[in-house]
Amino acid sequence: MIDLNQLSKEHRLLVLPKHSRVTKELIRLFDNLLDFAPVPELRQTLIEVYHKYIISEHQMLPEDFNKIAANMYFLIDFLNDVEKEMKRNNSAATGLQREF
Repeated sequence: MIDLNQLSKEHRLLVLPKHSRVTKELIRLFDNLLDFAPVPELRQTLIEVYHKYIISEHQMLPEDFNKIAANMYFLIDFLNDVEKEMKRNNSAATGLQREF
């Protein structure tokens, strides 16, 4: 159990639904990824790799192309949402109020 009195200004408490697959380790790994590369760069890299893949397969698209395209769409959309949340969080850290 976490002692809430021990949390410092450098910590945040995150409460997840019981059914969530997100773990403390996943959060740490994702945070490391965001430290390594800015979200716009990650998104641009995905788009470029995806387009290179399509170009290299110009003779015939793979059977599961619809699934690949849907996965790319959701991943890019997720990164857009991450970027928006990070900007919103940054605004809150600079003194602007956020509403949930």
